[in-house]
Amino acid sequence: MTQTTCSVPECERPTKVRGWCRTHYDRWRATGTPGTDPVGAYRREGCEVEACERPHLARGYCSVHYGRAKRKGDPGSAAVRPYDSSRTCSIDGCDIKAAGHGMCRTHWARKWRSGSPGSAYIKHLTDPAARNEAGEKRCPSCETWRPLSDYTKCASTSDGLYKRCKICTRAATLWKSYGLTLEAYDALLAGQGGGCSICSAPPNTAYSLHVDHDHSCCSAGKSSCGKCVRGLLCSPCNTALGLLTDDPIRFRAAADYLERDRG
Repeated sequence: MTQTTCSVPECERPTKVRGWCRTHYDRWRATGTPGTDPVGAYRREGCEVEACERPHLARGYCSVHYGRAKRKGDPGSAAVRPYDSSRTCSIDGCDIKAAGHGMCRTHWARKWRSGSPGSAYIKHLTDPAARNEAGEKRCPSCETWRPLSDYTKCASTSDGLYKRCKICTRAATLWKSYGLTLEAYDALLAGQGGGCSICSAPPNTAYSLHVDHDHSCCSAGKSSCGKCVRGLLCSPCNTALGLLTDDPIRFRAAADYLERDRG
Protein backbone atom coordinates (compact mmCIF):
# COMPACT_ATOMS: atom_id res chain seq x y z
CA MET A 1 0.00 0.00 0.00
CA THR A 2 1.38 3.33 -1.08
CA GLN A 3 1.77 5.84 1.76
CA THR A 4 0.28 9.26 0.92
CA THR A 5 1.77 12.58 1.88
CA CYS A 6 0.42 15.26 4.18
CA SER A 7 -2.59 17.22 2.89
CA VAL A 8 -0.97 20.57 3.78
CA PRO A 9 0.28 22.14 0.52
CA GLU A 10 4.00 21.69 -0.14
CA CYS A 11 4.41 19.41 2.85
CA GLU A 12 5.94 16.17 1.62
CA ARG A 13 6.03 14.35 4.95
CA PRO A 14 4.08 11.06 5.10
CA THR A 15 0.53 11.02 6.42
CA LYS A 16 0.05 9.77 9.97
CA VAL A 17 -3.35 10.94 11.32
CA ARG A 18 -6.39 12.67 9.73
CA GLY A 19 -4.53 13.21 6.47
CA TRP A 20 -1.75 15.19 8.15
CA CYS A 21 1.78 14.38 9.06
CA ARG A 22 2.66 14.03 12.73
CA THR A 23 3.80 17.66 13.08
CA HIS A 24 0.69 19.20 11.50
CA TYR A 25 -1.51 16.89 13.54
CA ASP A 26 0.22 18.05 16.73
CA ARG A 27 -0.30 21.67 15.65
CA TRP A 28 -3.99 20.97 15.12
CA ARG A 29 -4.32 19.44 18.59
CA ALA A 30 -2.51 22.36 20.20
CA THR A 31 -4.07 25.30 18.31
CA GLY A 32 -7.14 23.95 16.50
CA THR A 33 -5.58 24.33 13.06
CA PRO A 34 -2.73 22.50 11.34
CA GLY A 35 -1.55 25.72 9.72
CA THR A 36 -0.56 26.24 6.12
CA ASP A 37 3.22 26.28 6.41
CA PRO A 38 4.96 23.05 5.47
CA VAL A 39 7.22 21.48 8.03
CA GLY A 40 10.74 22.73 7.59
CA ALA A 41 9.74 26.03 6.01
CA TYR A 42 11.84 27.88 8.57
CA ARG A 43 14.78 25.58 8.30
CA ARG A 44 18.01 27.42 7.53
CA GLU A 45 21.64 26.53 7.06
CA GLY A 46 22.93 28.55 10.00
CA CYS A 47 22.04 30.97 12.78
CA GLU A 48 20.69 34.38 11.80
CA VAL A 49 22.90 36.15 14.34
CA GLU A 50 25.78 37.77 12.51
CA ALA A 51 29.13 36.01 12.79
CA CYS A 52 27.52 32.99 14.49
CA GLU A 53 28.45 29.83 12.60
CA ARG A 54 26.49 27.37 14.70
CA PRO A 55 23.77 25.30 12.93
CA HIS A 56 20.17 26.48 12.90
CA LEU A 57 17.78 24.96 15.44
CA ALA A 58 14.55 26.97 15.58
CA ARG A 59 13.10 30.35 14.52
CA GLY A 60 16.28 31.23 12.66
CA TYR A 61 18.61 30.77 15.62
CA CYS A 62 21.08 28.20 16.87
CA SER A 63 20.39 26.42 20.14
CA VAL A 64 22.24 29.02 22.25
CA HIS A 65 20.67 32.12 20.69
CA TYR A 66 17.26 30.45 20.63
CA GLY A 67 17.59 29.78 24.36
CA ARG A 68 18.53 33.42 24.97
CA ALA A 69 15.54 34.59 22.95
CA LYS A 70 13.19 32.37 24.96
CA ARG A 71 14.57 33.49 28.33
CA LYS A 72 15.16 37.19 27.70
CA GLY A 73 13.16 37.97 24.57
CA ASP A 74 16.35 38.91 22.71
CA PRO A 75 18.87 36.49 21.19
CA GLY A 76 21.63 39.07 21.54
CA SER A 77 24.19 39.99 18.94
CA ALA A 78 27.27 38.25 20.31
CA ALA A 79 28.53 35.26 18.41
CA VAL A 80 28.81 32.03 20.39
CA ARG A 81 32.38 30.93 20.76
CA PRO A 82 32.93 27.44 19.34
CA TYR A 83 33.31 24.84 22.05
CA ASP A 84 36.84 23.53 22.42
CA SER A 85 36.79 20.05 23.93
CA SER A 86 40.51 20.24 24.66
CA ARG A 87 40.22 23.18 27.06
CA THR A 88 40.93 22.61 30.74
CA CYS A 89 39.87 24.56 33.80
CA SER A 90 41.34 28.07 34.02
CA ILE A 91 42.01 27.72 37.76
CA ASP A 92 45.74 27.29 38.38
CA GLY A 93 46.70 23.68 39.02
CA CYS A 94 43.34 22.21 37.95
CA ASP A 95 43.63 20.02 34.86
CA ILE A 96 39.99 18.88 34.74
CA LYS A 97 38.09 19.46 31.51
CA ALA A 98 36.43 22.91 31.26
CA ALA A 99 32.64 22.87 31.26
CA GLY A 100 31.44 26.47 31.55
CA HIS A 101 32.90 29.97 31.74
CA GLY A 102 36.38 28.52 31.33
CA MET A 103 36.12 26.43 34.52
CA CYS A 104 35.44 22.81 35.38
CA ARG A 105 32.03 21.91 36.77
CA THR A 106 33.20 21.98 40.40
CA HIS A 107 34.87 25.40 40.28
CA TRP A 108 31.95 26.85 38.33
CA ALA A 109 29.52 25.43 40.91
CA ARG A 110 31.58 27.03 43.69
CA LYS A 111 31.43 30.40 41.93
CA TRP A 112 27.70 30.06 41.36
CA ARG A 113 27.07 29.24 45.03
CA SER A 114 29.50 31.57 46.81
CA GLY A 115 30.61 34.09 44.20
CA SER A 116 34.17 32.77 44.05
CA PRO A 117 35.53 29.61 42.43
CA GLY A 118 38.38 29.45 44.91
CA SER A 119 41.92 28.51 44.02
CA ALA A 120 42.02 24.97 45.31
CA TYR A 121 43.26 22.09 43.24
CA ILE A 122 40.41 19.56 43.11
CA LYS A 123 42.00 16.49 41.56
CA HIS A 124 41.08 14.65 44.78
CA LEU A 125 37.40 14.94 43.84
CA THR A 126 37.92 12.67 40.84
CA ASP A 127 40.77 10.67 42.34
CA PRO A 128 40.35 10.12 46.13
CA ALA A 129 43.61 8.17 46.18
CA ALA A 130 45.63 11.23 45.04
CA ARG A 131 48.61 12.02 47.29
CA ASN A 132 51.18 14.82 47.36
CA GLU A 133 54.94 14.41 47.53
CA ALA A 134 54.79 13.74 51.27
CA GLY A 135 52.15 11.01 50.85
CA GLU A 136 49.41 13.17 52.35
CA LYS A 137 45.75 13.25 51.38
CA ARG A 138 43.82 16.47 50.78
CA CYS A 139 40.65 17.15 52.76
CA PRO A 140 37.97 18.74 50.54
CA SER A 141 36.37 20.59 53.48
CA CYS A 142 39.35 22.44 54.98
CA GLU A 143 41.31 22.19 51.70
CA THR A 144 44.45 21.09 53.55
CA TRP A 145 46.88 18.28 52.84
CA ARG A 146 46.99 16.06 55.93
CA PRO A 147 48.77 12.82 56.91
CA LEU A 148 46.77 9.63 56.50
CA SER A 149 46.52 9.23 60.29
CA ASP A 150 44.18 12.27 60.32
CA TYR A 151 41.54 10.30 58.40
CA THR A 152 39.12 7.67 59.63
CA LYS A 153 39.20 4.26 57.95
CA CYS A 154 36.30 3.60 55.59
CA ALA A 155 35.88 0.29 53.75
CA SER A 156 33.46 1.72 51.17
CA THR A 157 35.95 4.15 49.57
CA SER A 158 38.54 3.29 46.94
CA ASP A 159 41.49 4.28 49.12
CA GLY A 160 40.08 2.87 52.38
CA LEU A 161 39.88 6.29 54.05
CA TYR A 162 37.00 8.67 54.69
CA LYS A 163 36.98 11.66 52.32
CA ARG A 164 37.12 14.30 55.10
CA CYS A 165 39.67 14.55 57.89
CA LYS A 166 38.71 13.75 61.48
CA ILE A 167 38.49 17.41 62.53
CA CYS A 168 36.18 18.36 59.64
CA THR A 169 34.06 15.29 60.29
CA ARG A 170 33.79 16.26 63.96
CA ALA A 171 32.96 19.84 62.99
CA ALA A 172 30.13 18.67 60.75
CA THR A 173 28.75 16.44 63.53
CA LEU A 174 28.93 19.24 66.12
CA TRP A 175 27.06 21.63 63.88
CA LYS A 176 24.44 19.13 62.75
CA SER A 177 23.74 17.66 66.19
CA TYR A 178 24.30 20.57 68.57
CA GLY A 179 24.52 23.76 66.49
CA LEU A 180 28.11 24.30 67.67
CA THR A 181 31.04 25.47 65.60
CA LEU A 182 34.61 24.44 66.44
CA GLU A 183 35.20 27.96 67.78
CA ALA A 184 32.20 27.66 70.11
CA TYR A 185 33.41 24.23 71.25
CA ASP A 186 36.88 25.63 72.01
CA ALA A 187 35.36 28.53 73.98
CA LEU A 188 33.19 26.11 75.96
CA LEU A 189 36.21 23.91 76.73
CA ALA A 190 38.31 26.89 77.83
CA GLY A 191 35.48 28.10 80.07
CA GLN A 192 35.53 24.83 82.04
CA GLY A 193 39.29 24.72 82.49
CA GLY A 194 40.28 22.64 79.47
CA GLY A 195 38.89 19.35 80.78
CA CYS A 196 35.72 17.48 81.67
CA SER A 197 33.15 19.71 83.37
CA ILE A 198 32.67 17.12 86.17
CA CYS A 199 36.01 15.40 86.82
CA SER A 200 38.33 17.86 84.99
CA ALA A 201 39.96 15.01 83.05
CA PRO A 202 41.73 16.39 79.94
CA PRO A 203 40.58 15.16 76.49
CA ASN A 204 42.50 12.29 74.92
CA THR A 205 42.46 13.88 71.47
CA ALA A 206 41.16 17.10 69.98
CA TYR A 207 37.38 17.50 70.25
CA SER A 208 37.02 14.09 71.92
CA LEU A 209 34.91 15.29 74.88
CA HIS A 210 31.18 14.62 74.56
CA VAL A 211 28.70 17.48 74.28
CA ASP A 212 26.16 17.17 77.09
CA HIS A 213 22.73 18.80 76.77
CA ASP A 214 19.55 18.96 78.80
CA HIS A 215 17.47 15.97 77.70
CA SER A 216 14.32 17.47 79.16
CA CYS A 217 14.56 20.09 76.40
CA CYS A 218 15.68 17.90 73.50
CA SER A 219 15.15 14.24 74.30
CA ALA A 220 14.82 12.78 70.79
CA GLY A 221 18.04 11.04 69.82
CA LYS A 222 21.37 12.85 70.19
CA SER A 223 20.37 16.13 68.57
CA SER A 224 20.05 19.40 70.44
CA CYS A 225 18.58 22.79 69.63
CA GLY A 226 21.90 24.31 70.69
CA LYS A 227 20.37 26.35 73.50
CA CYS A 228 20.30 23.48 76.01
CA VAL A 229 24.01 22.53 75.81
CA ARG A 230 25.33 22.25 79.39
CA GLY A 231 29.00 21.41 78.95
CA LEU A 232 31.64 18.97 77.73
CA LEU A 233 32.12 15.64 79.48
CA CYS A 234 34.53 12.75 79.27
CA SER A 235 33.12 9.38 78.26
CA PRO A 236 32.74 7.88 81.81
CA CYS A 237 30.98 10.98 83.19
CA ASN A 238 28.75 11.28 80.15
CA THR A 239 27.82 7.60 80.40
CA ALA A 240 27.09 7.93 84.11
CA LEU A 241 24.70 10.82 83.51
CA GLY A 242 22.86 8.77 80.95
CA LEU A 243 22.61 5.63 83.09
CA LEU A 244 21.24 7.62 86.04
CA THR A 245 18.81 9.46 83.72
CA ASP A 246 20.10 12.94 84.68
CA ASP A 247 18.35 12.58 88.05
CA PRO A 248 20.16 14.58 90.80
CA ILE A 249 18.34 12.65 93.54
CA ARG A 250 19.81 9.37 92.32
CA PHE A 251 23.27 10.96 92.11
CA ARG A 252 23.04 12.19 95.72
CA ALA A 253 21.83 8.77 96.83
CA ALA A 254 24.73 7.15 95.00
CA ALA A 255 27.20 9.55 96.66
CA ASP A 256 25.71 8.83 100.10
CA TYR A 257 25.96 5.11 99.39
CA LEU A 258 29.64 5.35 98.49
CA GLU A 259 30.49 7.49 101.52
CA ARG A 260 28.53 5.20 103.86
CA ASP A 261 30.25 2.14 102.43
CA ARG A 262 33.67 3.70 102.98
CA GLY A 263 32.85 4.57 106.59
